[in-house]
Amino acid sequence: MAATTLATLKADALRGYRARQLVVGTVASYNTTWLQDSNRQEPQGEWDRIDSWLKFTSGAATGVESRVTGFSAGNQSIVFAPSVPSLSTSTTYQIAKTFSNADMLLAVNSALRDMAPERIIQSFATAAETGDQRWVSVPSAAANAIAETIRVDRSVGTTNSGFDYRQVYDGADFWTDSYADGSKVIRLAYTAASGTLLRFHYRRPAAELSADTDSTDEPVSLILAGTRKWLASMEGDGEAMARFGREFEAAKVDYAKARSVRTIKIPHIRVYY
Repeated sequence: MAATTLATLKADALRGYRARQLVVGTVASYNTTWLQDSNRQEPQGEWDRIDSWLKFTSGAATGVESRVTGFSAGNQSIVFAPSVPSLSTSTTYQIAKTFSNADMLLAVNSALRDMAPERIIQSFATAAETGDQRWVSVPSAAANAIAETIRVDRSVGTTNSGFDYRQVYDGADFWTDSYADGSKVIRLAYTAASGTLLRFHYRRPAAELSADTDSTDEPVSLILAGTRKWLASMEGDGEAMARFGREFEAAKVDYAKARSVRTIKIPHIRVYY
């Protein structure tokens, strides 16, 4: 499943939700970073205290978007950036008020938490053995306060050739020393071979997304439905919250159906008399 960035999740969630408020108007006077429209009757602060965007809908600037950076109710003027040099007194526009970035972060990460009480990432990290050295530092990805090492494999061969892995066992092939800072070292019960790789499988709770470039490979449809539910809750829109809540629950069911079936082996204990 391809990874999706936080920036894409935020944009798609808003696109499928609804503009928090959308008004239209016509430019009366202007320069490249300012316009005036005598029909703007909103109170002071309406457009510049939360993320709001101008989109021009006619003339040479059709389709151009710019962020609102200031609004004066007194002279009915809007300041925006970046500049738009191709306006005219007949240019029409829309203003859409959306959610702040902090609200969007909260909504996306709340949706991710709602998908499962504890979202688990399972991966592995590698470290190379050094000849005649009887210990190997566990990579920090697998040795920290929130990661649990679940298996260690050793390569059959070296890093310079094609190889397979076989499992090695704690207490038989190695033992583990853990330190107060969360780091770990494994001490080998065999002679190390330079270039041989150890692969440390681990699992940990998934971190929250914070930067726009952060990404996740979890189901996009599920994240978007949950995000829109949280946006509705922020607005106190019970009808929208119920609608997106139903979509979120349906998406969770669909995702569960799409996952492969795993056979659970249940041990049977027999008692003989």
